[in-house]
Amino acid sequence: MGKFAILAIMCCFITLTCTAQVINLPLQVRQGESPIFDKPDDNHSEKNRLPSAMQDPFPPEGRNGNGVQAGKAKGFDWKGAAKQSLFLLAIMHSFNIGTDAGAREELRGPFFKDYFRSVGNLRGWDDGDPFIADYIGHPMQGAVAGFIQIQNDPKGRGQEFAMRKAYWNSRLKAAGFAILFSTQWELGPLSEASLGNIGKKPFENSPHPMAWVDIVITPTVGTAWLVGEDMLDRFVICKLENKFSNRMLRALIRSFLNPSRSMANILRFEHPWHRDGRAF
Repeated sequence: MGKFAILAIMCCFITLTCTAQVINLPLQVRQGESPIFDKPDDNHSEKNRLPSAMQDPFPPEGRNGNGVQAGKAKGFDWKGAAKQSLFLLAIMHSFNIGTDAGAREELRGPFFKDYFRSVGNLRGWDDGDPFIADYIGHPMQGAVAGFIQIQNDPKGRGQEFAMRKAYWNSRLKAAGFAILFSTQWELGPLSEASLGNIGKKPFENSPHPMAWVDIVITPTVGTAWLVGEDMLDRFVICKLENKFSNRMLRALIRSFLNPSRSMANILRFEHPWHRDGRAF
């Protein structure tokens, strides 16, 4: 019953959070403008528009000494990061429990006894999952966690890929957040080990399904994936979105060429194609 109670609390939290966000979402749509896209700047014109990669999200007159927009630089938004992380956890657990009969069966056992037994079976590198899960899916998960950190950090959310200290400091913080999220997903109180009891029993394709591969690969390769999406955004997406005037096509380019950033945007109830400091 303890595991069902935890799941019920998570579902209630997510439901209440989503409801509150939807109620408070502003809907400002100009006449003749599609409501599904970000509203362009008032003084924005396609003819005089600079390429996005050349636009400075924070003009010099609006900066303080740290290069952050004056009057708007606040500390890290832990509340927002926690909500978005819990939202992501709820989605991931829902998928696991909805698609894995073994995980559903383990919900009936004693919480702490099964949890500690699962964590105690951590050993080895290979967990038996296919390559696409361990080396594609989990890095994308780590990248999403990193983008959660970035979009809640006023000093990092406006950074674009560049060989400068401010950018790499921001992405190093994102890597740290991804490590925390990944460790919690694998071993924490709201993890696969606690709610699905991954590691409690051997699988057909692995005697040790609780292994080190996901704990290590998720944040490390995930951070590399995140930086790769930053590079794509600056050097490919910016050029393509300035080449095409069709807003639907530009939205698709932004969304599908940066899938992890798009997912992180959804977790904060923004459009998938949203960019901080760059108009659509």
